[in-house]
Amino acid sequence: MIGKNRFALLILILIYPVAQGLAADYDLNLLDVSNAIISIAGPRHLYIRSATYRAERVSFILESEDATGRKWHVKEIYTGNTPLIPDNIFLDFAEINPLDNGEIEISGIILDGKSYTANMRILDSTTLIATDYPREGEPSNRWAQTLEGLKKQFLTETAEGAASTEAAMQKLLKEKNAQALQITSLTEGNRQYEETVITLNQENREYAERVNTLQNVVEELSGREKEKDEQITVLTEVNRQLKGTFLEAI
Repeated sequence: MIGKNRFALLILILIYPVAQGLAADYDLNLLDVSNAIISIAGPRHLYIRSATYRAERVSFILESEDATGRKWHVKEIYTGNTPLIPDNIFLDFAEINPLDNGEIEISGIILDGKSYTANMRILDSTTLIATDYPREGEPSNRWAQTLEGLKKQFLTETAEGAASTEAAMQKLLKEKNAQALQITSLTEGNRQYEETVITLNQENREYAERVNTLQNVVEELSGREKEKDEQITVLTEVNRQLKGTFLEAI
C-alpha cells in the first residue's frame, strides 16, 4: 500500500508525465515485457509499464505513426525500480466530475480492491494539483453498473451451468438405470442358462444310464444267442449220430 502523499502525486503523474529517458538510448530487442501491463494512453498512444530493461524497471509510451495503426514508435521511456504508479491500480471505472467550487473530483480509483476518490484543482492551463489526500469512497456508478452486470451474468451463467449439470446428471442417471436393467436381464438370462445346463446334464446322465442298460441287454441277448448256437450244434451232432446208427441197423 503506497503512502497518501505519493498516491496524491500519482494522479498528477498520470495526467502530466515527465520522461526520464530517451527512446534512442534503448535497444528494444533487450526489453523484457513478459510481465508488462498495457493500457490505453490516448487516441494514438499505448502505455506499457512493469517492463524490464537490463534488470531495471521501465515503462514507455508507444505512439502510432499513421491512421492504420500498423507502425508504432517509442515516444517516451520512464525508468525506476520503485514506480510511483503501482501495478495494481485500476482506472477502467474511474469517473471525472466537475464540482461547484471549480475543482475536479476523480472517483472510482481502484487500488488493492478498494475504491478511492481524489479532488484536483487547475492551477494554470497545463497544471493540476491534488487538493486533498485520496479518501476511500463509494464505487463509481460505472463500476457499480459493471459489477451489477457481472453479477447478473454470473447468476445467469451459474443457473445455466446448474441446469446443464442437472440435465447431464439426469442423463447419466437414465443411462445408469438402463444399465441396471440390462444387468438384471443378463443375470436372469444367465440363471436360466445355468438351469438349462443343469437339466441337460441330468438328461445326459439319464441317457447314458439307458445306453448302458441297453448295452447290457444286448450283451445278455448275445450270450443267449451263443448258447442257442451251441445247443443247435450239439443237437445237430446228435441228430447226425442217430442217422448213422439208424442206417447201420437197416
